[in-house]
Amino acid sequence: MKSTIIWIVILAVIALGLFAWDSQRQWQPQTQAQVTLRQVDLRIETQAGQKHMIRTEIADTAQSVSTGMMYRTSMPAGTGMLFVLPQPSDVQFWMKNTLVPLDMVFIDENRVIQKIHANAIPHDETLIPAGGLVSYVLEIPSGSAAEMGISVGDKIFY
Repeated sequence: MKSTIIWIVILAVIALGLFAWDSQRQWQPQTQAQVTLRQVDLRIETQAGQKHMIRTEIADTAQSVSTGMMYRTSMPAGTGMLFVLPQPSDVQFWMKNTLVPLDMVFIDENRVIQKIHANAIPHDETLIPAGGLVSYVLEIPSGSAAEMGISVGDKIFY
């Protein structure tokens, strides 16, 4: 009887340990090293005729779209992340678990910029709406859109 109780306790401890390990694994932050995204040189052409190249990671899977820029500690100038949505959607983004300030550029299916949300605040859970149907969202370092003179009506190519 005593050995049965000991085995039950041992199995319970192991089961609790596995449960705790699994739940920690589920909530463990994704890091840049864990997610490798395809990179492209994205070009933005302004209506004024300026062309800007941005080294861009492509987030086009459910996991990469949901993780995005979360937990990253930096985003160098001249880089970005392009979210490719499965279909045109009136999406809303937030900055939960995002450590760096960003500009969010909302782009329609014709690759024309429809809205720019400048200076999104790290960790802010306020929803940032696209304001209409978009197929892409480009995140770039905060202030980059203004520095490059990017505005609504400009076009992206990649």
